[in-house]
Amino acid sequence: MTQAIKQKTTRNWDRRYALWIAASLAFAFVWAVSVAKDSFAAPLSSAMAPVARFSDIQSHNRAYRSSLIPASYLSESDSPTTWIVDVRTLSGAPVEGAGLSLESWMQDEASVEVERPQVTKALGGGRYRVEGLHFGRDGWYNVKLQISAGNVTDSLAFNLVLK
Repeated sequence: MTQAIKQKTTRNWDRRYALWIAASLAFAFVWAVSVAKDSFAAPLSSAMAPVARFSDIQSHNRAYRSSLIPASYLSESDSPTTWIVDVRTLSGAPVEGAGLSLESWMQDEASVEVERPQVTKALGGGRYRVEGLHFGRDGWYNVKLQISAGNVTDSLAFNLVLK
């Protein structure tokens, strides 16, 4: 009789332990998803860009890091038309007098032409005004930025998915 009670108690404890582990894992999963969602949020309105990474992107060869910042909007429903590109060294020093080349295209739509936004003004402090970059419809966009300063040239990509 004592052995049967002991086995029943052990089975009950095993069930509670399994439920505790399952609840903990579920909580950890929900927390991880919410943290990951926040880390990919764009500095744009949530209606415009559900998935974007425009801030502090490291260049491919780790020479620079850059951010793409929307500067103006035509209206609530339009995408930004003027952007600010912030260029820094990997250690965080602003990059002055850089040559910047940008290209934008839709990854999943071959019929959309490649756009070549232009740097229109150096603003100082490693910031440059860019015009001609817009996202006209839903889809996956890639914005390639090539940076040349001194004798160092490197590139990086900003990615954006509009829904």
